[in-house]
Amino acid sequence: MPFTTMADCARWELSEKRVGLERSLGLWFQVLAVASLTLAVGRLTQLTSSWVPAIGAALAAAALLTASRLVGHLVVHADCLLMRNHTVTQQPLDFDRATPLLLQEVSSFLQRNKHGPFLLFVSFLHVHVPLITTKGFLGRSRHGLYGDNVEEMDWMVGHILDTLDQEGLADRTLVYFTSDHGGSLESRLGTNQYGGWNGVYKGEAHKGPQSALANGLSPALPNPGIEKAPPAPQICKHGCIWT
Repeated sequence: MPFTTMADCARWELSEKRVGLERSLGLWFQVLAVASLTLAVGRLTQLTSSWVPAIGAALAAAALLTASRLVGHLVVHADCLLMRNHTVTQQPLDFDRATPLLLQEVSSFLQRNKHGPFLLFVSFLHVHVPLITTKGFLGRSRHGLYGDNVEEMDWMVGHILDTLDQEGLADRTLVYFTSDHGGSLESRLGTNQYGGWNGVYKGEAHKGPQSALANGLSPALPNPGIEKAPPAPQICKHGCIWT
């Protein structure tokens, strides 16, 4: 997904673009509607000499009203797409098919490359708002939708590890599981928190390792990770080159 996972892609109440655009268009619609009504009254009372301004304002107001109703669909179509290399395969993205497609790509890649060195980077849509979860995992966790999404990601990781084992790669493959940032604390509706939690690391969403800044060093908060690796003698060959 070239434009990352947005809440708008699943038509959530949470929104990065849609709500702001709808509000702006709605505000300008109200302004033009009032202007059109004022100009019409002016023409009827013969304060103005032409209907053209009133009709023009009315048409512009109608256009803005239509745009405010359609902008959500336009955002989804423009930003929520799936690509395979340089080819767009879904536009807009079908979230119901995203999880099986991802696992299918992983399995195909491992089958094609199991006889040689490979680097496979798997970027999950989990756990990220809008917390897209397949029907089989909805309602399974006592921690709500966020917990359901975590459980599905856990299952997906297990599926990938099983594939490595089935292809005879488990004993010579290093697997590293980590996150690109901490909890998205701003992703909340009322008292419901949908973006996770950072534990003792309070702060904004992007709380991962930070690099040097122009005015000095910024303190780093490295994200925890889990490593699964075979014994070193099995993977260190010819000067410890990963195989």
